[in-house]
Amino acid sequence: MLTPTLKAKTAFEYEKRMGVVNQALGHIKLKDLKPGHIASFYSNLQEEGMRTKELANIKIDFSKWLKEQHLTMAAMSEKTGVSLWVFKKLKNGQSIAKDCAETIAKAMGMDMNQLFVIKKDMTSLAAGTIHTYHRVLSAVLFRAVKWGYIQYNPASRADLPSLANRWAKYLDEPDARRLLELLRHEPIKWRTIMTFDLLSGLRRGELAGLRWQDVNFEEQTIMITQTFDKFNDIVVPEENPPEPMVEVKKIG
Repeated sequence: MLTPTLKAKTAFEYEKRMGVVNQALGHIKLKDLKPGHIASFYSNLQEEGMRTKELANIKIDFSKWLKEQHLTMAAMSEKTGVSLWVFKKLKNGQSIAKDCAETIAKAMGMDMNQLFVIKKDMTSLAAGTIHTYHRVLSAVLFRAVKWGYIQYNPASRADLPSLANRWAKYLDEPDARRLLELLRHEPIKWRTIMTFDLLSGLRRGELAGLRWQDVNFEEQTIMITQTFDKFNDIVVPEENPPEPMVEVKKIG
């Protein structure tokens, strides 16, 4: 097992990926596993229907319902704890995650199946996701080589989908200014969080892990000492993040 030296979230992700790997390759003995088997597995992962995620599409006119109830999307977000972005997707007729739909249906006092149409996410896995499976499988096989079970790592010779056209998503200056303008009309809680994150560049886990004791008002600094990661519906604090414990962020 690799889990003793891994972070809780990483161990969970490894176990989840390995469940899929075992379904596809578990019938092949380790000594008989070839790069071609692994390449075929990666190819199958890119087929439609490989995702387990379920999506929900709302049946009613959500904007009309909000007006009839004298509610706003911000108020619904506050009431349910569901992101405002999810409600904007509902308003635009876009799909949302099933778990969000269940929470929203309960808050609206309506039956889930009467309010939403549930469907499976049929989009194929992205090349980057295939690479995550490769990293997990390669790490396991590397350990098998190290322990003498096999002579070489077959994953090292398997073909992978290209990441050449993969671009990082980010806000340019006009988008950032537009975001700040839109935040002026949102509740102070969301305005504070989003503005601070935009200006500080913190990761989501670092932002969620902040405590008042990490803030030094006299020095006008914030100390990043922990992160919070959500996995398997459990929020787990990490007191030893992988990056340096002390990373000062100016707030003034």
